[in-house]
This record gives sequence, structure tokens and C-alpha cells, in this order.
Amino acid sequence: MNHDDDELRLLRESAQMVAEGLTESTGFAVAMIALARGGDDDQLTTIAVAGNEDARRQLLGRQLPIHEMEADLALADVWGSLRFVPGERVADETDRDLGWIPDIEASDDPTRWHPLDLLVAPFHDELGRLRGHLCVDLPRDGRRPDIATRAQLERFAEQARRVVFLLLDREQLTTRLRLAERTRDLVRSASAAVDLDQMLDTMQTALLDGFLARSGWLQTFDHVGVRAIRSFGEVGQVRLADDYLDWLTQLATRLWRDQLTLEVPRRPGSPCPVPGHVVERLEEALRALDEQKALVVPLGVAGKCLGIIILGRASDDPAWSDSEATAALDIGHDLGRVVLNARNLARERALVEELRELDAYKRQLIATVSHELKAPLTATVGHLELLESLDLPAPVRDSLEVIQRASERTGRTVDSLLLLSRVTDPDASVRAEPVDLRDVVRDSLPLLAQAAAAQGVRVTTDLPPSPVVVVGDHDELERVTLNLLGNAIKYSTAGGQVQVGLTVSPSGSHRSGGATCALSVTDTGLGISVEDQERLFDEFFRSTNPHALQRPGTGLGLAIVRRIAERHAGRIEVVSELGRGSTFTVTLPWSEAATDGGTQGLLGVDSAHAGLHDQSQQPFSHIR
Repeated sequence: MNHDDDELRLLRESAQMVAEGLTESTGFAVAMIALARGGDDDQLTTIAVAGNEDARRQLLGRQLPIHEMEADLALADVWGSLRFVPGERVADETDRDLGWIPDIEASDDPTRWHPLDLLVAPFHDELGRLRGHLCVDLPRDGRRPDIATRAQLERFAEQARRVVFLLLDREQLTTRLRLAERTRDLVRSASAAVDLDQMLDTMQTALLDGFLARSGWLQTFDHVGVRAIRSFGEVGQVRLADDYLDWLTQLATRLWRDQLTLEVPRRPGSPCPVPGHVVERLEEALRALDEQKALVVPLGVAGKCLGIIILGRASDDPAWSDSEATAALDIGHDLGRVVLNARNLARERALVEELRELDAYKRQLIATVSHELKAPLTATVGHLELLESLDLPAPVRDSLEVIQRASERTGRTVDSLLLLSRVTDPDASVRAEPVDLRDVVRDSLPLLAQAAAAQGVRVTTDLPPSPVVVVGDHDELERVTLNLLGNAIKYSTAGGQVQVGLTVSPSGSHRSGGATCALSVTDTGLGISVEDQERLFDEFFRSTNPHALQRPGTGLGLAIVRRIAERHAGRIEVVSELGRGSTFTVTLPWSEAATDGGTQGLLGVDSAHAGLHDQSQQPFSHIR
């Protein structure tokens, strides 16, 4: 048995106890209680009958339209909170079922109880809506009640009203809790969806179960690919004409603006939040969808309506309750956020894909331009070499030297572009082999000795005595070292110093949890401003420092270093102060792989840690 069955049983049992108490404590042999419960806002259902088994068989479960009861009450005499309709006033009404009629004879005596007499205590809620009533019949003394009996009956009726509304409130709270639980399940499942279509798939069952709906339709707005209404439940896929979809958009926007839901068909006498012709159009759409009852719910975020949900029930299902309408509007808010998040995620993915395509196009463009420059550049260098063997006038030879230097610079730029294209290609694999970074540093020093001598810069190293082995591409790691050293020398002033160091950190220092090694290059040069540091590793970025701009460069060196570090699961960082120099550090996963001679990695030898702090200075040959 589900929670709804439990609540209905409790409501009936409690109402039955109230009715039986009335027959025992008042002078009436029969008492019955009818309520408009759940979604039955247009019907009164008899849920308790006491005092007469024949009356119980005929009245229990009987439904009476509320408007008919209100018509009867309009004929009634007002006895305080009671309403009395003399039987003489309804004696000629034979066109409808009057329910159970006691087997007594009518009398001309105005004080005698007439078989069609109606004595009720109506139950109105705080909005003045008729939610139920208590009815008594067949006084044991056979007479219409006097003032004392009425007063006693009013007291019992007030107690019954309180009990009934407490039970209705409990039932409404239970319904809201059930819907809230389904809402949490719905939002939880929808939030885990990776796109809007998946979100719509995951929420369908939760919507139908949570609202006891037979079918449902959902339409989102301003989303490519979701034009037709998405239907689910006991109906197949349905398509409506475009003008219906446009009209639904206008309807949802108005409901969302006023934070309302719309029940179709409307309850008799209930206010309509939209013009009548709009409701007629929706009823026409429901007939096209072979549905009888619907709850229309807008969904959105803040001031923007993002879609509409239509939940359907069959004609013999109960109408929608206020609790269900309130919970549905809450879900409209929750799903609005989910839809918005799904759209933002879709836009982000589309943007990422566009950026990937743009990056691929950029790589292809760089590679193509570089290759196209390579051929004529090679021819130029070849002809320069031929001209060097000729006896040429001094001015011509000076021009050839300028061309030679320009060709070499262009060649380095082309080589950098080709390398950048390769290291930015996600499909280009890294050649994995053990590489001792100490050897990489030592092999790089002679290649930059001339540049250091020209700048008057002193270069020292701080290298450990044991191998520092990483797994990667030797040539790429050598390029990292050359670029960092070359920049440090280029942006240092005469008499400056550059130091290259290698250190190893224990396990847990890397994002993978393993050990790391760090290659650092420190200089006492120009330094880098905070603003420039934010873009320092972007392709083609040049410093805004006018002193730095006087040094030749393409803005590719550090971008290549960053790309190579990332390809080796590492990173590059910079610490710099304008006018006081810079330290660039490349951190890479460290390998305990043995060297060719079988030497262990640094973390396997205690003495190695002490070696990390020794000033093992290895100056270039030119340094004094």
C-alpha cells in the first residue's frame, strides 16, 4: 500500500469516528461527512456515514458536484453555522439524485421532520471555498431541532470541522512531501545529465510518477533541435503545427511572468490567469493529443521563460490539487536551472570545439607557411655560400653578411614555428625514453657560450652528483633548456649572472602523487612586470618593457617551453620582479629508472640529497 492509500484510509477512519460520535451525542440517528479531497475540487465525496446501514450503502463514496450543493445552500435558512433547507422547498426537485431519503412520512406539521429536510454544516476554507460538509438526518424525536439542539449541534459541527481540516492539511502536506521527494529525484537525475536531450530522457519517469500523470509533453524554447513537442508516457510522439508551438511559447511566457500554472479544463468559478480564447485553444490542442485533463506549468530562470510542461490525466482521474500545482511550479524553477545549465554546457562544448578547430587551423597554417618559407630560405643560404667564394667588393660583402644574418634569424624563426606546430598537435605523440637532465644541461652550455660571452654574463650550474632521469623526448627537453638559458642570457646585462639548477622533490609533490624534478634557470636581468607575466607563455607575445623590446625575439621561445612541459605531464612557472631578475622553473615527473651503469635515482641514495645543495659551479670557458 502506498502513502496515498494510507492517507485516504486514515482520513476515512477519522471521519467515521467523528460521524459515529455525532450519532451517539446528538439527537440524530444518521450523520455523514463529505469532502472535496485531493484534486477533486469540483466534487464532494462522501467518506463517512454512521447510524444507518442502508444510508451507508447508498451514500458512502457518492459524489455530488459542489455547484449543486451550493445551489441547495442558497435555498437554506441560516442557523448560525448551520444551514437548514426545509423539505418543502425541494419537494419538486425530481431531476437529480437526492441521495438517501429516510423511510418516514411527510407531515403538514411545520415542527415535524420532513423526509427531504436538509440540515448541514458547510466547511469553507480561508478563501471561502466549499471544501466539505457535515450532514445529519432522521432526528430520533421526529422533530425539527429547537434552539438548544441547534446550539449543541453547532458545537459538534465546529469540532468536526477542525478535525476534518487537520486531516486535509495532513493529506496536503503528505502530498507535497511526496512531490518534493520526487522533485529531488527528478532534479538529481536531470542535473547529472550531460546534455539537454539526456536530461529530458531522465526526468520523464519522475514527472509521471511524481504527479500521477498518464502522459506528458515538454517544449523548450530557443534551443536548436527541439522544435516539436517532446511527448512521453502513454502516448506516442506527437507533432503540432508551428503556430501551436508559437502560441505555447506566448502562453508559457505569460504564466512564467505571473508565476502561475493553468489547469485545463478550469474549475467552475475559478479565476483564469489567461484570456478565455487561450484556454479554448489549449483545450483544442488537448483534444488533438487525445487527452482530457492537463496541468500547464512554465519553466524558467529569473525573468526568462525557457519552456513549458503539460501533464495529462484521463477524464476519470482526479483534478489537480493546489499542492500539486504549487509543487509543479517549484519543479518549473528547478528544471529551468537544469535546462539553463545544459544549454550553457552545450555552448561551452561548442566553443571548445570551435577553439579546437581554430587551433588545428592555426597549427596547419603555421606548418604550411613554415614549409613554404623553408624552401626559398634554403636556396638563399645556398647561393650565399657560393657568393662567399668569390672576390667581391667590400660593400657587396657587407651586404652579403647582412643577408646571411637575416637568413639565419629567419631560419631560426621557421624552425621555431615548425617545432611549435608539432608540440601543439594533440595527435603528435611524445617519444618516450630515459633522459638524464644533467646531461641535457651540460650539452646545452657550450651551444650558448658565445652568446654569454657577448653579453658578459656569468653562467653557473648547481647539479646533483647522481642522475636525474625523466621519461620523455631528449630533443624537446634540450629545447626547453636552450630556450630558458638563451632568454636568461639575452635579457641580462653585462656583469649579470645566470644559474641553472636541478632538484628532486619526494612523492606527493606532483598532481599524480609521484616524485618530481625541477629544472630552474635564474638570472639577474631585466625582470618581468606582473602584467606581462599573465601573457608570458602565449604564442608571439613580446614584453611591453621597452628595454626588453630592444632585444631580438619572436615571442615563441617560452610558448614552446610551456607546450613541451605540458606534453611531458609537467608545468612551467615564473617568479620575477621588474628590474631584479627572474626564475623560470620547469617541473616534470621524476623517474627512478636506473642509468645505463645501474645507478639508482636520487630518491634511492641518501647522499644524493646532500648533493642537491652543493655549489657545483661549472662556468663557461669564457668566464673569468
